[in-house]
Amino acid sequence: MSIKASKLIDEQINLAITLLENDGVILYPTETVWGLGCLASSKIGINKIKELKNRNENQSFIGLIDSEKSLHKYISNIPEIAFEIIRKSSHQKTIIYQNSKKIISNIANENNEVALRITNLPYLQKLTSLIDSPLISTSANLSGRKTPNHFSKIDKEIKDKVDMILNINVLSTNKPSSIIKINSKGEIKEIRK
Repeated sequence: MSIKASKLIDEQINLAITLLENDGVILYPTETVWGLGCLASSKIGINKIKELKNRNENQSFIGLIDSEKSLHKYISNIPEIAFEIIRKSSHQKTIIYQNSKKIISNIANENNEVALRITNLPYLQKLTSLIDSPLISTSANLSGRKTPNHFSKIDKEIKDKVDMILNINVLSTNKPSSIIKINSKGEIKEIRK
């Protein structure tokens, strides 16, 4: 059963944090598409999302963070080119980094790589700055189905099974983020445009 979110953004953020810290799953708007999220440190939350989406066990998740400072908390040896890309991008790219730290091992792949994006939405920056983990950000669709480009197109099954829906108006691109991979030498590979 979903909790009806308050109209006040701070109240919604505080309630979301409480739910996230108790292995909850939230449905929330991002700068790209609507996302399903939990703490990257919550195996229970991650399993709930996998079950909700009917997602393949081996697929990785994207984590949202608030700042470059947080990036240092989760990644060792960040190539300088990553900071150049972050600072020059008007729409933040999701970047796959090598050398993720143990604190986010739940979302790292078998090569210890992890996909992170620094959000540019003020409410998500605040939320992610107040949790001690990246926020999972996966599109709010059942696996194999088209990514919904509007809240009204999200399956009722998803809306009914999340612990909270954040009711916050944001300007979204309505398409998934572009993804690049940067290796330890600073070489870039485009994964998704």
